[in-house]
Amino acid sequence: MPPTFRIDDRRFKDLVLYVSARLQDDPSFGETKLNKALFFSDSEAFRLLGEPITGAEYRRNHHGPTARLYPIMRRQMQNDGEIQLEQADRGEYVQTTVRPLTDPVTEFPPEQTEIIDAVVDALRNRSNSEVSDDSHKYAAGWRAMRQGEPIPWSSAIIDPRPLPVTHLNVLRERLGLAA
Repeated sequence: MPPTFRIDDRRFKDLVLYVSARLQDDPSFGETKLNKALFFSDSEAFRLLGEPITGAEYRRNHHGPTARLYPIMRRQMQNDGEIQLEQADRGEYVQTTVRPLTDPVTEFPPEQTEIIDAVVDALRNRSNSEVSDDSHKYAAGWRAMRQGEPIPWSSAIIDPRPLPVTHLNVLRERLGLAA
């Protein structure tokens, strides 16, 4: 039976706050990059530690994996004054950016923080298109599922290719895991 996890709403919201705060200075930061950072953080945590950070269910979306409850959580966070959404014209499209208004409540354990930071560093200063393309190439579950279907956690282990960045290899070494 494939592993299933129950989403921890607070941890999910705190991951949104943490990643958004870390990427505020990235000119290409928007919701596309945020969603991929959430997915890669949870997937790498599952691959390296045996369980995701948030337990969120990710689904295949045209632009890559997205958390099923992201729109609901985003609305709750807006209503609770935790985030603000800003929109900016970026040529042919409008980019929506999440601005954190509060600090995360959760203190992530060091091994999870290292994973999140490695993912953020890997995505920093890369365009939303590049990040979206990475999620198509390196997410085996995204490739295997149809539009709207949930991506199984086990697919994080099936795909032997890590996110193509040195940061994650360094992280694996620090955690004593083979690359």
